[in-house]
Amino acid sequence: MELLPTEILFGIVKCLDNQQIKQLSVVSSRMRDICLPVLFHKISIEFSNEGLDLLESILKSSLNRYIVSFEYVVPMLLNPGKDPSANHAWKRLTSSQK
Repeated sequence: MELLPTEILFGIVKCLDNQQIKQLSVVSSRMRDICLPVLFHKISIEFSNEGLDLLESILKSSLNRYIVSFEYVVPMLLNPGKDPSANHAWKRLTSSQK
């Protein structure tokens, strides 16, 4: 498989599901280089403290260069009085924009 041209391998990787791509990405550094752009092409992160932490870590890493599409999912209508963790995540997000 390592002897195949990069374009062929990339086409194969695009046909796999994310779990298969993750497994393939640990086979070799060449396969990792081929898999990472597919894995991180489109990311979806849930609005939460953990989601903000994940987003910050991705943005600080070299993985951010692979992101083409980003979706920030709000799991429910935010009601700070009823959901303190959503309130805390919202404060973190808005304070980082100032």
